[in-house]
Amino acid sequence: MLEHLYPSLEHYVRQYEARRGCAGLPPHRRMLERLFAPYNDPRNGGEFLAALEEKLSAEEAAVWCAYPEYTIDAAAKTPAQIRADLPADLQDQAEALSAALAEKGFLYPTPTKTGENGYLCTYLLDVIVYWTSHPDGSKLADAVAHYWEDLMQGDSARLRRPYTEHRVIPHEGALTGETRHGRIPMDLAIPDGREVLDMDRLTAMLRRCRRFAVMPCVCRTIEENKHARRCDFPIEDVCVTFDQAAEAVISSGAGREVTMEELLEIVRRCRDMGLVQVISNAEHPLALCNCCSCCCLCLRTLQRYEDIVCGPARFEADPVRREKCVACGKCETLCPMGAVYFEHGAVQVRGGQCVGCGVCVSQCPGGVLRLVKKPGAETEMPVDTMDRVYI
Repeated sequence: MLEHLYPSLEHYVRQYEARRGCAGLPPHRRMLERLFAPYNDPRNGGEFLAALEEKLSAEEAAVWCAYPEYTIDAAAKTPAQIRADLPADLQDQAEALSAALAEKGFLYPTPTKTGENGYLCTYLLDVIVYWTSHPDGSKLADAVAHYWEDLMQGDSARLRRPYTEHRVIPHEGALTGETRHGRIPMDLAIPDGREVLDMDRLTAMLRRCRRFAVMPCVCRTIEENKHARRCDFPIEDVCVTFDQAAEAVISSGAGREVTMEELLEIVRRCRDMGLVQVISNAEHPLALCNCCSCCCLCLRTLQRYEDIVCGPARFEADPVRREKCVACGKCETLCPMGAVYFEHGAVQVRGGQCVGCGVCVSQCPGGVLRLVKKPGAETEMPVDTMDRVYI
């Protein structure tokens, strides 16, 4: 049980602020410290600070710092409820400043427990999402892009996360042999059903969720904005959020609500394209991404053998029917990790590199490959508490 690894973000931030002496900092600096407290100190901290100072007034930054952090069980507050936490000269401006912050993507409009119109602070990833989808040439849009590029180039290994945030979830058709989950070979060898757990099956994970929203892929959008995208995989309607995270996406206008049936069709199309599904590493997931190996942070970190942002599935590919291989090379071309290769005309898999996505298994025309459970694979996920934040 890893429940003790999930302190609330509010607790994490307060500890961090106390250690860094943030309480007495100017509003913009305190805002910067709070945004990055659970993650890492950005290399471009000065650029980020200047960007916040350009985008927000000192009064807006002070109001932002008075609102609760966005966590899974967060209780929103109204402008009237934060008045007492503001300097006297700002108390009468609380409502107007809050509305301005929401307009700029820094507050979530969220009903309070009594149904009043309240707000929650956005968190770092949401700031990244917002300014990625609203590039305006501002210092903040540039700072966000530069921070993300640093993560892509290796700063992801410096994230202050005590557990793996996401994990690869295998192609469900490669586990079950059911074509409704996506294209698979006719003569597919599947794992022993007793070794396939609910945590391995996307449909089982989705049954834990009540609300779904789709939004553009953050990673491919950033690469597109830099004119550096190396693939033609879709950007729109490929990232998925669930429940509270879905509500935030819908209310902010960052995405649209879909039914589970629509979501499963989206995933099926993405599987058939060769994209890899990555899901929150928790019993109650908050997000699902359909990742490519060239643009997406999760797969890029796995290529560097990191396990902070994302971890592999419990399975790996095994060429159990080498005698049927025609050496077409499709599996080698499609593998996002470079784990599949040919030696003396025979297909091989580097077990240490395979993340168990099942792309090669599903796309092999001869059914040569099969997913098999890794020796010593975990049999349960981290148990998430209700105050767990989505990175």
